[in-house]
Amino acid sequence: MAAVLVAGGLSTTAMAAAGPVDDSKLESGDFTYLANSDEKLVIGSDQKTLETKDFSSAPTTLAGYDAALWKITKIKKTSQQGDFNVYQFRNKATNQLLAVKLQTAPTTAASAGAASVSANVAVLDGAGNSEWLCDQDKGLYISKGDSTFYFDGLKLAAVKGTIADVTAGAKPLTFSALTTSDKVVLTADLFNELVKKTGGKLFFNNSKNVSTGEENILTKYSWEAIQGEGVVTASAPKLFLAAKGKTTSINKAPYLLMVDSLYSDDVTPAYNKLTVDTLAAAPAADGSNFAALAAVVKKINKKNTTTRPVGTAQFTATLFLKNDSVALAALQAPKVIGSTKFFYTGDASTAMASDDLTGGNVVLRKLSNTVVLTVSTTTSLAGYIEPLIQPYATQSMGGTAEITPNKIYYVADMRTWDASNNKANPYYGKFYDYNFPNQAKYLNEGQAFNVFSQFVVFATPGTDKGSYTIKTRYSGKTAWTGVADSLENGNIVFGSDTIKLVDANIEYKGETQYIGYHATDFALKNKQFKIQSASPLLGEDMFIHMKKDSSMTLKAGEVLYTLDRINVVPNEDAAIEDAVDPLAWDVYAIKTSKGEYLIMDANGNYALTADPEKYNYTVSYNYETSEVATKSFIATGFTFIPTEAADKYVIMPVFPRVKVAADQTKKLNEIAVSCEYSSVPGQTAENATVVSTPVPDALKNSMITVNTNSGDLENSLLGKVKYDLFYVAEEDDPQSLFTMPKHIQIETTNNQFVTVNAKNEALVVAENALKAANYTAEDFTFWLDTAKYNRNGETVVTPEYYVTRGVAADTTTKVDAHRLYMYNAADSAANATVNKEQYTAFESARVIFREAQRYGADSLIVAGDTLTIDGKKTTVIAKPKAGVNDFRFNFLQAKDEATGVYNIKNGDKYLRNLNGVLVIGEAEEAAMVTVNAAEAPTANEGVEVSEVTVIAQNGAVRIANAEGKKVVITNILGQTIANTVITSSDAVIAAPAGVVVVAVEGEEAVKAIVK
Repeated sequence: MAAVLVAGGLSTTAMAAAGPVDDSKLESGDFTYLANSDEKLVIGSDQKTLETKDFSSAPTTLAGYDAALWKITKIKKTSQQGDFNVYQFRNKATNQLLAVKLQTAPTTAASAGAASVSANVAVLDGAGNSEWLCDQDKGLYISKGDSTFYFDGLKLAAVKGTIADVTAGAKPLTFSALTTSDKVVLTADLFNELVKKTGGKLFFNNSKNVSTGEENILTKYSWEAIQGEGVVTASAPKLFLAAKGKTTSINKAPYLLMVDSLYSDDVTPAYNKLTVDTLAAAPAADGSNFAALAAVVKKINKKNTTTRPVGTAQFTATLFLKNDSVALAALQAPKVIGSTKFFYTGDASTAMASDDLTGGNVVLRKLSNTVVLTVSTTTSLAGYIEPLIQPYATQSMGGTAEITPNKIYYVADMRTWDASNNKANPYYGKFYDYNFPNQAKYLNEGQAFNVFSQFVVFATPGTDKGSYTIKTRYSGKTAWTGVADSLENGNIVFGSDTIKLVDANIEYKGETQYIGYHATDFALKNKQFKIQSASPLLGEDMFIHMKKDSSMTLKAGEVLYTLDRINVVPNEDAAIEDAVDPLAWDVYAIKTSKGEYLIMDANGNYALTADPEKYNYTVSYNYETSEVATKSFIATGFTFIPTEAADKYVIMPVFPRVKVAADQTKKLNEIAVSCEYSSVPGQTAENATVVSTPVPDALKNSMITVNTNSGDLENSLLGKVKYDLFYVAEEDDPQSLFTMPKHIQIETTNNQFVTVNAKNEALVVAENALKAANYTAEDFTFWLDTAKYNRNGETVVTPEYYVTRGVAADTTTKVDAHRLYMYNAADSAANATVNKEQYTAFESARVIFREAQRYGADSLIVAGDTLTIDGKKTTVIAKPKAGVNDFRFNFLQAKDEATGVYNIKNGDKYLRNLNGVLVIGEAEEAAMVTVNAAEAPTANEGVEVSEVTVIAQNGAVRIANAEGKKVVITNILGQTIANTVITSSDAVIAAPAGVVVVAVEGEEAVKAIVK
């Protein structure tokens, strides 16, 4: 294995001893290829990896040439052996130096003493070596310390010693001076690409110009090329150069650059001037209207007339790659008549007479006291300033644009001309938007809620300005990259595109932002949502309903759905995440309170179903080689894409893509199974077999739309003109009962009362039936105890209560005094293994009363060991999860009823009066009740029932039902905050923010958090 070599200090001896290329023809500022034959060195799309590009076929764009051109900088060095030059190479497309770290690890295998060759292709590193020597045969190299580093193809190699110790590889990285044969004859598209960076301006090299007082028409106007052919047959493309923004008022014909056929100066020899003038109309690309264009008659001195020859308005443009300069040559120049003036009188639609000059170069000519713009009168350039023109006033490597990177911007399209469609750009000044439903892909302005209209700017590594990459924020796809030049009015040129960046002013927060609707408050259990039309055409009071056949339609009347977040899909572009807040897609299952899921079936129809085989997507996979397991995921998820406004959404169905770990020899719990949701077709299961029928790929990339005739939900592909918008809003917060703990009676609207029978079952009976059943008025009375007024220190919208009643001790039956709590028995009805029927009535889960006692602020101790909570037998409910929630009830103001008429809700279900039995039902079946204050029943006098309640408030502690009792409040350090006797049934005592301990006489001390 060859030794790994790492650079030490500079070895000037090794440099001076080398035999470099002949650099007499190499000048700083010139461009060159770094190449081996037709393989030219370029920088990869990642802006760091070196690659080669095959130039056996010429590129079709100037950007293709720019990618392989490197600007030379010659740096003079001095050593004991004399002066010598080293070179830097800066890529024209990206403005990056050819700089790499001088190390060859990891290396390829080699014999002892041979070259150490890196196993990896070289990558650019701004901190690496950027100064190189070049040997004619062995290519670029540099000597540092006792080693010489050079390129073996695209890999860095090294030997101990000088360049003389290097054996030339098969593909050394060499360069040589470009010549006049390295040129590109420009088409109209290539010319426009060239001058785009300066908005169409043209300048002579090295800031040469006409004398003060003389007109330089090239710099006066901005130019745009129009392709032309025809008048004179030649191999080079013929161009018309139109002055941008200057047209005739009647037919909008462009003003074209022309050799003036109506005027010549009287100097000896006379010279032609250049002017702008019109032809009859815009030239046709195929030359078909050239004869008609020349028919425009010009009047001279009000009596002489002539025509403009079309050939005087046609030019060839040749780009010389060595110095990034253009030579313009006029196709025709007029014949001089007389000594001072000349006129052309021939047939303007054909070639000029044989003594007319053709092929004259646009040049600067120095007269005795002045410099003028003209066309050379002979094929020789003697007496003329070199006719090279550049699309910039002063040559500078890299772009002139300075953009603050790692920020979010909106991007406006500032192209005045749409070259691909050969017409004025109808979206000039509009902002790019890649939101799926937006077919035009433009907006009048950027939108903070719409990540599809946002872009992130990155500086090209190793550059400080003028070279950038702009990516779409939502996907990380590159929209523009390379050298960027500033124009007036803040416009920026990237290649052939002109854009403007507008700061989106979206602050970096270091936290995930979400694409689409994002329901943040998932701590509020059973929150429901209404999904309604946002279309004025369809009517904004139209909601999504299920029809009898389970299909979906829009109808009046509010319907509520649960949005279960089933997936969060991250944006995986690391560069985006490092620069700005990362993005993620929220994916939801849409379902009803009855457990029905909204799905899209294999035919593209939307429906609600409670069938697990339809709403689940199931895969099977192996583990421990031969065992088979299955796993299910929701078959249709939905993501809500904001469109047009922050609260209007396109609803897009998305589908599971499951991945199972490839190594299936492990145990079941060691097999990784993941699922992400995607709208795009592709592999739906990896290392697994799909059990259910997935949605066909042809139906993916779609959105929910509405049939305008029937109102039914339909499926349409993204990108279509039609899309429908929906509002998604949380259920309106209902009015609810807010009360301190007290004795109550629960009366239905038909004058019946809730009571408890001997089996502890909740019934609804009429008052006149009481005595017959041996009930007393006290059997209607319950203690309403606050289960939850606040959550995480904040008052909840709908407080929750325990509905309880005390049972006195019975010495005869030897039953101790205890307290019964109202309970939703649905979980017990589903999971009980003994006497299951006791928990149901009329095929519905009963409401029953179970013995329990308070345990801390949020829990209960439940008597016995037969109570089933969440499918498990338990005696203690330690945390406020599903089990304890079965004992908690809300009293919600009933819709369209008088104030004080309530529905009793538990979770997402309601209490229903079914033939005098309280059972669990749906919202539309809910019993309507009033809550009446009541006296404490005498039957409870022997029961120890604490009625004292402590509630933390802002800056105070509220204590109820402790009148006449002593209270001591201390902080967590034991310092006394209050020590007093309560004088009312509802006392408020000031307390500092933080944790306090409240001890009421005869009660256990409790902690409270004061805000």
